[in-house]
Amino acid sequence: MISILEDPYEQKYWTDIFQSMFMEQDASVWDYMWTYACWSQNGLSIIPASNLVSNLGFRADATHTNGNSILSNLPCESISQISHPSFILRHREADQYTFDTVFGGYAAKAAEKPLSRIKQIARSAKHRILVSSKYNRSQSSEIYP
Repeated sequence: MISILEDPYEQKYWTDIFQSMFMEQDASVWDYMWTYACWSQNGLSIIPASNLVSNLGFRADATHTNGNSILSNLPCESISQISHPSFILRHREADQYTFDTVFGGYAAKAAEKPLSRIKQIARSAKHRILVSSKYNRSQSSEIYP
């Protein structure tokens, strides 16, 4: 997968998904299976510049898309003319943008920046101190009523 995905965050993201898919043998994840099949055969996919379909399946009884999402009930546009390019190449910047904005790449990268990591450690330490002080106060009130 390293030959397809240069970004280590994206490599980890997709490796974890494909590993989980393999271990769980869940047939409802057809989209991940399709992605794997395309990539393993050096296939390409396209994302149109405008939305051509609206996913109405964001409901309480849906398999994976229950709840609200910015991807539900998007307005659709029609295609007035289809023009096919004379050749096709992978658009690496578009792929990176899609991972960062749709699949959580920006959030994964931000979580590992030093300042974010320091804030995370500080929040954890603050929580431990508060819990410890509450515990100590409750113990001392039992000893010294």
